[in-house]
Amino acid sequence: MKTSIDILSESKYLAEESKTWADLSNAIFDPVDGLVAKRFPDAAERTAFCKSNTYVAMHGLVKKKME
Repeated sequence: MKTSIDILSESKYLAEESKTWADLSNAIFDPVDGLVAKRFPDAAERTAFCKSNTYVAMHGLVKKKME
């Protein structure tokens, strides 16, 4: 799925550029302005994406930033 690859790449870039884990989390997961909300504006698509390995990897980026 090309969208998953693109969103993960963008998330990795955000992880490098964000100063804190909270900034990164907001940039990716904010329900209005976050990357996921923008890429998947439809609730059903977003719900399906949240069950993907890409979504898990994105959470891993936030967790790593917390360390």
